[in-house]
Amino acid sequence: TYAELLEDDAPWLEELEGSRVDAIFGLSDSLALAGRDACRKLGVIDKETLIVGINGDPLAIAAIEAGTMSATIETSPADLGFNLAEYALRAAAGDPLPDHFPYSFELVTAENVAQVAVRKLVFIADLPSRLVDVNRRLEEQRLVQMETSLELNQRVGVILDQDELLATTAEIIGTRYAYERVHFYLWSHSDRTLTRMERSGNSDDGANVTLAGSGALGHALLHNQSIYIPDASNSRRYAPDPRWPDIRSRVILPVRVGGRILGILDLHSLDRVVRNQAELDALQTLADEFGSAMRNAQLYAQALQARAEAVQAGLLRSRLLANVSHQLRSPLNVILGYCQAALATPNPYGVPLPSELLHDLRYIERSGGDLHRLINDLLDLAQAETGTLRLFPEPVDVGELLGDVFTTASQTLGDHDEVRWRLQVPAALPALYADPVRLRNVLMNLLSNAARFTVRGQIVLGAEDAGSHVHLWVQDTGRGMTSATLARIRQSRPAAEAIAPISEEAPQGLGLAIAHHLVHLHEGELSIESEPGHGTTCHIFLPKEASALEITGKESPAQDAIHQRHPRDRMSLQLVERVREFVANNYAGALTREQIAAELGVSPAYVSRVFRQQCGMALWDYVSEYRIARACELLKHSDLTVTEVAFTVGFNDAAYFSRAFRKETGQSPAAYRASF
Repeated sequence: TYAELLEDDAPWLEELEGSRVDAIFGLSDSLALAGRDACRKLGVIDKETLIVGINGDPLAIAAIEAGTMSATIETSPADLGFNLAEYALRAAAGDPLPDHFPYSFELVTAENVAQVAVRKLVFIADLPSRLVDVNRRLEEQRLVQMETSLELNQRVGVILDQDELLATTAEIIGTRYAYERVHFYLWSHSDRTLTRMERSGNSDDGANVTLAGSGALGHALLHNQSIYIPDASNSRRYAPDPRWPDIRSRVILPVRVGGRILGILDLHSLDRVVRNQAELDALQTLADEFGSAMRNAQLYAQALQARAEAVQAGLLRSRLLANVSHQLRSPLNVILGYCQAALATPNPYGVPLPSELLHDLRYIERSGGDLHRLINDLLDLAQAETGTLRLFPEPVDVGELLGDVFTTASQTLGDHDEVRWRLQVPAALPALYADPVRLRNVLMNLLSNAARFTVRGQIVLGAEDAGSHVHLWVQDTGRGMTSATLARIRQSRPAAEAIAPISEEAPQGLGLAIAHHLVHLHEGELSIESEPGHGTTCHIFLPKEASALEITGKESPAQDAIHQRHPRDRMSLQLVERVREFVANNYAGALTREQIAAELGVSPAYVSRVFRQQCGMALWDYVSEYRIARACELLKHSDLTVTEVAFTVGFNDAAYFSRAFRKETGQSPAAYRASF
């Protein structure tokens, strides 16, 4: 401090050699006042000593007023700041600058100190209001930024279409920040190019920009930082972009998602616009929010593309299987027909057939039956994988069905003399509400597996009343399965929407996979017990109650049923209407109950129950009726074949389509077409 420096005044007095100080001049008011205090302590000044400083500080003004300082030279901070800003603007615009920096000053003495003091007090008093105005403008900018960010989140956060996302973002940023053009460049790291995203259908030869020729775009990308160019035509750092010669102001922002750069947002203004750092920070935040929305839109588009490809592949496969099976069935039916005719007639050509030939014919018949079942299994598996395998339930006499299946299986599959076939069915069994064709298919597949791997012992088809279920089983004394094979089979059981294929190592193949799925569709359960060398037992438990499979009698079509029945509540009616709308838009595809429920945001059981309550019919009856109604229109007004009509309206099996069509209309598709 000054006091510490002047505590030992001998060196100072020796330096002055006892002379008095006539004047003190400081390069600032603070230095002048410090010199005054030091010399006063040393006793080398008096009231006549001139003391002058520079700046016009408030302390100097007070000292002049008190008579302890002679004068100060004041420079106007307002004029200084204005001139500095003006020359900076000239320099940025490339205008010539003066050789010397001019400034104004005022000598403050006792004569004018009062006026200067009043002026300074007024300025100091006005300073808070000036600061308040600055803060107000800053708050207004923050409010605009918050509103823009909120609007962007609300509007683009739910947009999954890239075209709509680009248009909405350009509209929001252009309106809020006065930019005439908003471009998004997608960065491809592998190609090292920036591609300007355009609305679908619009092409632009200049949309691809290589990194080497990207200019300011590449600088923002490589340095991961925003770039503001207030005057693009006169910028000394970034050359004018020949692609956009009309740009005056430009902001380039990296679009970041999860720590990586997705692309570049390029904002163009045709007028020179001044942006502060707060606005640039807000624009960067908007760019990152846009990046998250764009990434979501990209993932959604990829998912839609993958789904469309999967649906198309499934449809092509199903059509291929249907066409191939049709081509295989025709000659196969001819072969089986001739074999069965020859076996049924002792001497079809007036000559008894040799026993060796009869043996060969029986072998051909059995092999043809195996091939026929294989074709059916392939079709069923394709439908199971796409979720289009459907049931046509009706009351079924279990004992009669089992007897018929047992007779067919023992006659066509029982080619081992050392294998005994047994049927264990009680005299009375409760009726089931099931699809007899599909249930027969399940049993034939299980019996076929049993016959294939049993060379001695017995094969048993049995049934019993098990309380709330009917228990069916197929038991054999064949070679059995290992625990590893059983584990793979259990893992391959069908889920609610689809079925996973059985491992190739499992000897049961397609038949067991189809059996699992068909039992699941009947809301039943198929379990397997097996031990190597001791045979296999397959247990089937089917519910007695119709549950969701039950179909009530209908006297009117589904459309009339929906409108004639009074809904129990408004929400249920709305749900039914949404179901109708969804079916109308998706009936031709692989429609499932789970898919409908997911679209409505409810559980599959709930949508089935509400639809039955409100419409008096099962959901799949309505879907089937709707498809049949569309099929009727195609049969009347198009030249499509019956098989093509079946595929067009959502059936993947022409035979099932014909059966469902006859059940609904009372006649075959061909007869229906012929009636017009």
